[in-house]
Amino acid sequence: MTELSPTKQGIKIDSCSDMKYFIKRTSCPICGSSSYEQKCSIPYSSVELSKYIYEFYSNQGSFDFNKLMKACFVAAQCNDCLGVFQLNIPNEIFTAEIYEKWLDPIKTYNLFETKKPVGYYVDYLQGVFRLLTSVGKLPSDIQVFDFGMGWGSWLMLCKGLGCKVFGSELCEARKKHAVGLGIQVLEYSQISQHKFDLINIDQVLEHVANPYEILIHLKGALAPNGIMRIAVPNGNGIERLLAVMDWTADKSSPNTLNAIAPLEHINCFTPKALRKLVDRAGLTVFNLPNYPRMEILHSPTMEPRLFASINNRVKERMRPIYRKIIPSKAVERDSLSTDIVVKLGRPRF
Repeated sequence: MTELSPTKQGIKIDSCSDMKYFIKRTSCPICGSSSYEQKCSIPYSSVELSKYIYEFYSNQGSFDFNKLMKACFVAAQCNDCLGVFQLNIPNEIFTAEIYEKWLDPIKTYNLFETKKPVGYYVDYLQGVFRLLTSVGKLPSDIQVFDFGMGWGSWLMLCKGLGCKVFGSELCEARKKHAVGLGIQVLEYSQISQHKFDLINIDQVLEHVANPYEILIHLKGALAPNGIMRIAVPNGNGIERLLAVMDWTADKSSPNTLNAIAPLEHINCFTPKALRKLVDRAGLTVFNLPNYPRMEILHSPTMEPRLFASINNRVKERMRPIYRKIIPSKAVERDSLSTDIVVKLGRPRF
């Protein structure tokens, strides 16, 4: 049974003393520095944040707001890498509850996975095409691993092209679904027993308490000439967003706080911070060749995306020139996501 938000119960508790379900960080999860500055602190029981929590989780699962009543959302910025992160993060047991109960797998599958249009998978396929072509092998010789594979959609595109596909996932329902699709599911300890030509880490590192340690673990499973794609929510302008702190702004709003969403996006990466992380892990940026986009025939479900296709094609053709002029800008940017492709080797400073 979903607990009512405190705003609906008429309860307001300002204390931030209860850390029973949280862990307080003492260093930056991106670069390891212990020098940071607190940017904001707000009780989960405050009117604006409790309303955000209630509206976000109420239709996705069953949540217990009591665990947040005396806790605070606290964001800090590292003085060294300038990455932003949440200081108080859910402990291991509470994290499992959030991703298994607050975000019920079956409810979220029906809410989101079944509503994705053809264009969503076309975009996925464009990215898969560029990555697999850059590996330089026949698809049947390519081993692909997706860390945090979700429902396996990305891996199924790779599988359809002939690749050998592997994935990992915490959620038991998603793992069972993946097995049914013919995906070989690996536990965390099994990952290092393999060498993959392509590793995908899409919208994962913002969720984990230890992104550096995970990146090092995955690096050990990368084949000598393999590549790794990392994608995280774009944290550009996060300082301004925290100053405004508009908890009513949705993902399409310029004031969205999605990049540091409470309880889940516990690490917020700007493109520069993401580069710091991969440099620290001993990985170097790999610039994908600029293969032309595949042409897609018109259909009603694709119409909104096709109106933007001219702009996208211009960007695709300009990107190689842009990268040659400013090679440090190899991290790709769009309004919602920051992507980077890396390989083994030390970075160039």
